[in-house]
Amino acid sequence: MSRIEFGRTGRAVAANVRRLRGERGLSLRGLAEALERHGRHLGEDALGKIERGARAGVCSGVRRVDVDDLAALAAVLEVMPAELLRSQEEDRGAAYGGSVKRVRSDG
Repeated sequence: MSRIEFGRTGRAVAANVRRLRGERGLSLRGLAEALERHGRHLGEDALGKIERGARAGVCSGVRRVDVDDLAALAAVLEVMPAELLRSQEEDRGAAYGGSVKRVRSDG
């Protein structure tokens, strides 16, 4: 089995899915059922593996989120996809006057 490594954004998505699911009072089963009604099959096991990716250093028993997963999760959790991508540190920085920096390409 190959090793899956998560960067900061991958961990942010995993943490946000877990946080938003909890805020909405959804169990893994409840989220899986809502996703199924939305036309995206992600079972409880897959969702648990997605959420485990929130922990730094965890590389086994995890699952990455693809673009279709991200869109379905955002729709079911009633947030914009960008909210799933943002880390809590970025949100705290924005709340205290931080700004988003643009990367400029000269090519």
